[in-house]
Amino acid sequence: MKKYMKGLFLLALPLVAFLVSCSEDDAKYEPAQKPTNQQVYFPVPDLPTTLNLPLNDTKDTIQLMRQNTEGELTVKLITEQSDESSTQISVPETVTFADGENTVDVIITYDPETTNYDDKNQVTISIADESITTPYGSSSYKFTAVKPAPYTSLGMGLFCDRFFYDPEDGSPFVPVEILKNEGDPYTFRLVKPTLGLLPFGQEWGYGVGGEMSDYLEITIVPSGSSYATSSMTLTSTDDLEYVYFKEDYATGILDPELGHVYLVCPLWFDYNMDYNKVVSYQEPDEDGNILPAEIDLAPFHLNIKYSGYVTNEIEGIVRILFPGYEPKDYTANLTYAGILTAPGGEIFACGDLKLGADAENVKAIVMPEDADPEAVADAIAAGDLEAVSVEAGRIEVPFDTETLEGEQFQIIVVVIDDEDAVQAVATSNFEYFGGGATPWESLGVGYYSDGVLP
Repeated sequence: MKKYMKGLFLLALPLVAFLVSCSEDDAKYEPAQKPTNQQVYFPVPDLPTTLNLPLNDTKDTIQLMRQNTEGELTVKLITEQSDESSTQISVPETVTFADGENTVDVIITYDPETTNYDDKNQVTISIADESITTPYGSSSYKFTAVKPAPYTSLGMGLFCDRFFYDPEDGSPFVPVEILKNEGDPYTFRLVKPTLGLLPFGQEWGYGVGGEMSDYLEITIVPSGSSYATSSMTLTSTDDLEYVYFKEDYATGILDPELGHVYLVCPLWFDYNMDYNKVVSYQEPDEDGNILPAEIDLAPFHLNIKYSGYVTNEIEGIVRILFPGYEPKDYTANLTYAGILTAPGGEIFACGDLKLGADAENVKAIVMPEDADPEAVADAIAAGDLEAVSVEAGRIEVPFDTETLEGEQFQIIVVVIDDEDAVQAVATSNFEYFGGGATPWESLGVGYYSDGVLP
């Protein structure tokens, strides 16, 4: 027992020494002296990181503050900004605090006439005299100055992203507000386009609740123009007008494997951009303005670490329909249904055909399996190749077995609009090894017996 008590006593000695040491240290503590200077600072947490310059004015203000309000104080400022940007701002070299005042406005001016829309400039304003600053506040203010382009609403369009559902379930277009950039007629913003998809999330096996960007901004490269990055150039033609977007778009949708899904333009990875395009335009309005009717995007669907699915090779995976445009349904779906031999010996390839509501001028033809359906469709639309007219339901297409050689064939159905343009092509392959009115050749008369029957 004594040994045990002795052990406790020995253990207690270092603890007592520690407490005595702490007591001695506390006795030596001296509080920091209250600063006697003016303690001037920028209230950075309350200042915007992006300063949107006013469109209808030539100036804006930034607040500068101080702790010691005694006496009048003039503060010298140093401004740094990029000379390459058209967004050049003017900042006074000095500002003066009035006696008793703890704030003063730094008035920033700029010339709206020489400043381009959305041309960003990185600016830093610093307090020149460090002796009047405070370690408890910011002695400089870094921000992006920009004259934002004005956007006006075109109304409600439609948005579809087929990445988030099985295409066989249909195309759930959801409403989206589309804004037009008044300074750039080729730039548009879609306001939270995936917001309408969220109610379908659980049904499709996706989660919701992730970050969602305020808008998806898209830009058309008009025919005859180019847009270049450091490693890739898009040059639009009459047949292909490219569309790109600079900022990644956060969808607000959570993929079970990816996590939070972002739409990323394949341009930044030097990937194929041919499926990011203007599909069609609307008719000019009374002022001569022409708006897109349909725009297709084929973005990557990636997570924040840029890993995920390569979907930029799927045409129309993202489709945008603009306000005022009433889409036509020219769809055609064809299923082979067999061969029909008429009493007169004519042979027909049969199929079951489903057509969209606007598919009225529909032609069909039988061709070899290796024929290019698109080329055949163009020839039919141009009147260079004769085909039969068909309607929805069971179709019977003449099959000339004497001129068509081989055993592998296809039925090609072409939907043509009022302007003789091909709107849809549907095909269905089949095999044919013989037929006609008398497909069997006689070998003569033989004999047959059945041992079960009498």
